[in-house]
Amino acid sequence: MGGSSQTKPKKPTDEEEFEVLDVRGTARSGMSWLQQFMQDLTKQPVTKQVAVGGLSGWVVGYLSMKVGKVAATVVGGSLIIMQLAAHKGYIKVDWNRVNRDLEKNAKKLKQEVESTVNARAGDENILQETTRQMDRKLEKLDRKLTRSTKAESWFNKLNEFDKEDVQETHTWGQ
Repeated sequence: MGGSSQTKPKKPTDEEEFEVLDVRGTARSGMSWLQQFMQDLTKQPVTKQVAVGGLSGWVVGYLSMKVGKVAATVVGGSLIIMQLAAHKGYIKVDWNRVNRDLEKNAKKLKQEVESTVNARAGDENILQETTRQMDRKLEKLDRKLTRSTKAESWFNKLNEFDKEDVQETHTWGQ
C-alpha cells in the first residue's frame, strides 16, 4: 500500500446539518390498488369488512363454479372422444393385459393393506403360501408313493403266481 495520508475522523459538532427523509409515502406508492384497498379496509367499520368479505366470497364461488364447469366439460368430452375413437377402431385396448395388471395391482394392494392392518400379516401370508406349496408337493409325493405301492403289490402278486406255477410244474414233474 502506497503512502496515503490517513485522515482523522471528525468529531460531530452541534452545528452539523442532518437531512431528514420522509419515507411514509414510499411504501404506499409501491402497493397495488388491491393492497391499498385492503390496507384501507382494516381501518373501516366491521360491517363494511363483513360486506366486502361476503361479496369477495360470492365472486370466488361464482368463478370456481364457472371454471369447474369448463373443467368437467373438458374431461367429459375427452372421455367421450376416447370412447368414440376406440369404437371406430383408432384405439385398440389389450384387455387381457389390463386385467393381468389390475389383478397384480389388486394383490399388491391387498398385501399392503393386510400388512398395514397387521404388521405380521405379510409374514403370515408368506408362511401360508409356503405351507400351501409344501402341501401340494406332499400330495404329489403321496400319489407317487401310492402308485409305487400299488405297482409293488402287483409285482408281488405276479411273483406269487409265478412261484405257484413253478411249484405246480415241479409237482407234476414228479
